[in-house]
Order: sequence, then structure tokens, then C-alpha cells
Amino acid sequence: MNLLERYLVCALLLAASSTLCADKFSLPYYSDTTLGPVWIEASGQLPTHRMDDFELLNQAGDAVMSESVSGKIRIINFFFATCPGICPMTMFNLRRVQDAIDGHSAQLLSFSITPLIDTPTKLSEYAETHKISQQRWQLLTGDEEQIEALARETFFAVLDRNVKSGSMSHTEKAYLVDRAGYIRGVYNATSVADIMRLVEDLELLQVEGDLSLSAP
Repeated sequence: MNLLERYLVCALLLAASSTLCADKFSLPYYSDTTLGPVWIEASGQLPTHRMDDFELLNQAGDAVMSESVSGKIRIINFFFATCPGICPMTMFNLRRVQDAIDGHSAQLLSFSITPLIDTPTKLSEYAETHKISQQRWQLLTGDEEQIEALARETFFAVLDRNVKSGSMSHTEKAYLVDRAGYIRGVYNATSVADIMRLVEDLELLQVEGDLSLSAP
């Protein structure tokens, strides 16, 4: 019996409030700068830290707001189209996640950290080159301060710009955000093993959400 099947059996037989299920099978929450996992029982107090609101543009030039993805599971990362370092590897690895989602209950959101350069047209070309499906994966650009605040304050991500050299450094992490906007997973997107763990956790989160929606 795999982990997902065990979670289903446990959740159905012992109910969502069971300490055993909560401790052993549910995903943790991440809510401070240490990005340390905290497991919370179903009846416990949830953290106050959630994904901040945003209003940006995707690769088609369409407005995408936090309300647009509210109620969906979100996989988040930060990148820029001309990145020569970790981005090619992380974006290639995240295509495994794209293949695992349908775009309706879950979406990938990649935020450009060079939005003045990464226009919707540039991102559209990038999406075509990297076989990115807009229905399942949106590349976002727009207000630089808004994106930087989202990275630093919601996801505690490191972003460094060297003005003299023009170099950029940013986090290699991908984040799993649940339907309510809580961070439920943090992964090294350069690692195939971590991306596969993300896909497994995504399935667990989907089940958790389905169970909570069906609860009386």
C-alpha cells in the first residue's frame, strides 16, 4: 500500500481529527523565516501567515489576480527568462509538475524577478520554447515591488541584485500552497528527487482538500 492509499484509509477510518492521521500523514505548515515544518492536528490552530494578494500579467498579457487562483492548489517559484544559472534546470524539472496537474484544481505560478525585462511577449516566447501550457502554468510579470514583496514577505525567498555587474541571484525553491493560501511544502527545484516529492505531496494535498470539502 503506497503513502496516498495509507492516507486515504487512515482519513476515512479514523477521520480528519485523528492525531495519528495528522501526525503521520498530513502535510506540515511553513509560516516563518526559518521555513521549518510545523505539523498541526485537524482541530489545532492554523497559522496566520498566508500568501499575499497580487495583481500581475501572464504570458498572454491577461490580468491574473490572487482571486483568479483562490481555491486552487498553487505551486510557486521565482525565475527570470534570461537566467543562465539555476532557472533552466528548475523550469525543466517543474515540467514534471505541469504533467501532473490539470490546471483547474492546481496551477503552477512562476513569478519573474526581472519584470521590466520580462514582458508578456518575452514570457510568451519563453513559454513556447520551454513547452509551458498556459492553462496549467502561468508566467507572471508586472509591478517589481509587488513581486519582490511577495518573494521576501510571503515566501521568505532570497533575491539579490548586483547593480554594478547586472547579476541576479534568487532562490531555487519551489513552494506548495494549499487552496486556502497556506504554504504546505518547500522543495529544491533543482533536485529531481525533491520535485517527485512535490508531486506526491500535491496528491496528498488534493485528497486533503477533497476530504475537507466533503466534510459536514
